[in-house]
Amino acid sequence: MNAKNNILHLLLILLLNPLIPAFAGLDHRPRYYYQAPQSYLAFKTSQALAKKGDALAQFTLCLAYRFGKYVRKNAEKTLFWCKTAANQGLAQAQEYLGYMYLDGNPVEKDYAQALHWFQIASAQNNKDAQYYLGQMYDYGWGVNPDHDKAIYFYQLSAAQNNYDAKKALDKILERYRDFEKKLPRARQGDKSAQWDCASLCLGIWREQVIRKECSEAIDWLISSAEQGYKFSQKYLAEFYLKGKHVEQNYPKALYFFQRVAEQGDYHAQYLIGTMYEEGLGVDKNQSEAIRWYQLSAAQGHWGAKKALRRIRYGFLGTWFSETFPGL
Repeated sequence: MNAKNNILHLLLILLLNPLIPAFAGLDHRPRYYYQAPQSYLAFKTSQALAKKGDALAQFTLCLAYRFGKYVRKNAEKTLFWCKTAANQGLAQAQEYLGYMYLDGNPVEKDYAQALHWFQIASAQNNKDAQYYLGQMYDYGWGVNPDHDKAIYFYQLSAAQNNYDAKKALDKILERYRDFEKKLPRARQGDKSAQWDCASLCLGIWREQVIRKECSEAIDWLISSAEQGYKFSQKYLAEFYLKGKHVEQNYPKALYFFQRVAEQGDYHAQYLIGTMYEEGLGVDKNQSEAIRWYQLSAAQGHWGAKKALRRIRYGFLGTWFSETFPGL
């Protein structure tokens, strides 16, 4: 490398700090923001080096086009320069490329591509990629939930002082402790404990699951629902409606939805309306569907409002709902 290129690299290092992670938002949807070029000189320097094959400069251009620093935002160029740098083996670019595919911004969401690039970056010991792999296996994003793999990748990341990975490990441990604490009560027939254990086993909350001692989960859910526990009734009804975890059974779905709707649940009221409108397990009955939709809409359920407009005004009602979604 000649002296001129050495000077350009020095300028690039002085002017750029390409990775500044800043956690924001919900824990199941972590976001990292990267610092793009902080001066026009930095941008032009990166541009010159990128054309000569410098991977770090290529990644910096990716960020420039991503965030519109000294150039207009451009999704295609963002992806081009990020892939170019990633294909040269730059772990930072590989991880960020995976994140863009995971987030669906500014590219189309693609879990398979996200997994691919996170795995490559993780092999280079990139702690952020390891954390995201943990998230994918923890929540089942594009893969089957696998807590052994989730814990493995969280541990790799946490060993490099990734705070979010440490936090995720603590939450997994907390879930297991909570499960072990409530398991005896669930087996004794306590409806609240049965709901808590079943929801952990079946991944009802945020798709996180516990695999051990789960053969009784559906029995717990049914027992809890039959004892009148609202949450158990609601999710068991949805399982029967969709055929998830249990054999599809519309009459049972309707029965439990009605138990929940009697307690004022507007989503259950909406789904009962849908069942009557579509004839799911019952004879089609538009009057009954409208009655349930009205109960739900009176509590602000947007889907019920949309259904009422569609029934009353046909195409115009659907158009109005889609054009003015807040009304």
